[in-house]
Amino acid sequence: MQLIKKNIKYELKRVQELIKSIKGEIYLNQQFKEDLEWWVLGRFCSSLDNANRNTPVYAIKRKNTNPPDFELFNQNKDGIGLIEVTEVLKPERKRSDEYKNNTNNKKYKADKKNLNSLLLRINDKLLSKFYNTDLLIYLNISIFDISNLGSWHWILYNSIKNWVEENKLDFDICNYNNIFILDSNGSRLFKIYPIYELIYTHDDKERIYRLT
Repeated sequence: MQLIKKNIKYELKRVQELIKSIKGEIYLNQQFKEDLEWWVLGRFCSSLDNANRNTPVYAIKRKNTNPPDFELFNQNKDGIGLIEVTEVLKPERKRSDEYKNNTNNKKYKADKKNLNSLLLRINDKLLSKFYNTDLLIYLNISIFDISNLGSWHWILYNSIKNWVEENKLDFDICNYNNIFILDSNGSRLFKIYPIYELIYTHDDKERIYRLT
């Protein structure tokens, strides 16, 4: 069976309509896992487009037994690479438990330790042997769960930079072409490998702060 190249914008629109009808159920029911992945990919591509970057137009969702998650194509439907999508939750949250119990007790408590799960996930993914592949991390942790002060990308930048300096994170073993982080609302996109770069933010105030 041949997998179909789907228009990413159309899939994003479809999932956004789905979210309106089922609300938070998309996060709590495993049957919507693939829809959530399309939403993450769609928001990623929207951020690239808003930043006037080369943006994939079509994608094929690969089978779970054949990672990475998506094969990407340009407007001519020529292949341009692969991308792995992964989600990061607060340390005490487990998606498998939320699928099972159909519940999510969302409580905001600012604590940078909530980013520890991001460190663990990056290190786990760095062990993957994917080539010609990008990694897209959906950081499903609200800014309010991380810090009451500072912009989202500066908090990430400083945290990741400290992890590297403390030898908790080693990008020298990375096989990915690029590593991106998308915020919980899908409205900010930050590249952390091979360079640090704020690619897009919806917040005009944040755009003036460039990383050095």
